[in-house]
This record gives sequence, C-alpha cells and structure tokens, in this order.
Amino acid sequence: MTETTTAAESADDDLVASRGGSLLRGCSGVVMASLLALLVIVAGAQAYLQVRGYPGVGWTRVCGHALAAALAVVFQWIADRHGRWLSAAASICVLTIAAATLWFYWWA
Repeated sequence: MTETTTAAESADDDLVASRGGSLLRGCSGVVMASLLALLVIVAGAQAYLQVRGYPGVGWTRVCGHALAAALAVVFQWIADRHGRWLSAAASICVLTIAAATLWFYWWA
C-alpha cells in the first residue's frame, strides 16, 4: 500500500522543518552579531590602549577577531539564502567559528 499525503499535511511538515531551521538560523544570526560586537570592542580597546601608551591585546588578535567575524558574516549570509541542508551546515559553521574564537582568543 502506498500512503498519500494531503497538501495540508505536507504544509505542516514544512512548517515544522522550517521552525527548526529558522531557530538554528536565528541562533547563528545572534552569535554572528555578537562576534561583530566583540570585534568592535576588541578593536576599540586596542586603539584606546595604544593611544594611551599601553600594549593592549595586540593587533594580531584584533585581526583574528576580524577574520572570524568576516567568516561568520559570509556563512550567515549563506544560511539565510540557501536550502535546508546548506542552511543548517552554514549555521553550524557560524557557531563553530564563534566557539573557536572564544576558545583560542579568550580561554586558552
């Protein structure tokens, strides 16, 4: 026997799938915006401390934060504009970039 689905059941399945996808995209979007805010704070602190004559965190770390933020923006753009599996993969990349940035520049 074959099972037939109605248009309403198919729409319900798509709605459930899109809710999960939009939640993941939403979370990765917030994380991406947080990486941008962190970049602004780190760059501002570095510039302020350098003007005051202190070494600060170093421009290498600022460039690392800038690279992480740029990659997160690119992957978030991909997540927002492409299909299900590519969107999920790009969102996971954003979360991974943020975790790596926090690990290497703040905790390790």
